Amino acid sequence: MNRYGHLVFAFIVAIIFVVAMHYFYSWYEVSLKEVLFILVIMCIYALLPDIDSTSATITWVFIGFAIVGIGYSLITLNAIGIISFYALLVLTFMFAVFMKHRGFLHSIVFGVLISLPLLFFLTYQEVVLAFVCFYSHLVADGKFLKVI
Repeated sequence: MNRYGHLVFAFIVAIIFVVAMHYFYSWYEVSLKEVLFILVIMCIYALLPDIDSTSATITWVFIGFAIVGIGYSLITLNAIGIISFYALLVLTFMFAVFMKHRGFLHSIVFGVLISLPLLFFLTYQEVVLAFVCFYSHLVADGKFLKVI
């Protein structure tokens, strides 16, 4: 499936999930800020498993974001920013070049591992949504039972 298919499928899954969780558990606020944030999470995590491909959109978005971030951090003399964006650049490059496509990065374990660090910055509801969008990619690829 291509990036548009993954995004559309993740959008449908995310909307159903957010509406259900809001209705049953009052998890999500219905504000413009929350909706925009949910869309950003959805787009990133719906495409994230394909970071193991050199031709994937998410790979080039991360590389471009890392280069711009390094440049901005150099201008503002932000050492933590330089290190963080450089790490993003190196990891993205390593995933794209050295990982087998639809290998470990297309697994539930990787989805959990990549979602958990968000707990430092986001609420657990947003972290669960990120994982749901990641998992929607696996379902769309037919890898929904792949644990490792």
